[in-house]
Amino acid sequence: MDPFIVKVILSLIIGIIWVIVSTNIAERVSGRLGGFILGLPSTAAISLLFIGLTQGTSGALTSSVIIPFSSGLYCFYYIAYLQLTRKGFKMGFIGSLIVWFVFAFLAATFSPQNIFISAILWLLLVTLCIWWTVKNIHINHKIIPKEIISIP
Repeated sequence: MDPFIVKVILSLIIGIIWVIVSTNIAERVSGRLGGFILGLPSTAAISLLFIGLTQGTSGALTSSVIIPFSSGLYCFYYIAYLQLTRKGFKMGFIGSLIVWFVFAFLAATFSPQNIFISAILWLLLVTLCIWWTVKNIHINHKIIPKEIISIP
């Protein structure tokens, strides 16, 4: 079997195992710990590992530059989902996927060539999205159990 195909299959299996283990931790140990583990950029790390194995170090370095920038753009996916689910789950799901594809295309087409610029853009985009969300989307905190939002 082609070594490239083996590495792709291995990356899929490792990614699936990561999600299963993280979900089990979230269900059995703590929602906070599970949320933290699921929030780690594990898929990016696994992807970079296998890009490095299949295309070499230069391929992984080139790919790593786009990660912060694209992560900042994907915040708009979450905003689109929050806004569009008001019109129904199907609308939110399909609409946010369209937004995700548009921003993935933008990230691939207009990606910065420097990791520092990518990180600065990430910070600006995430800050903008958080600011906009706090200002425009009301979250009913009364429906969230106090154990989740209380600070230990």
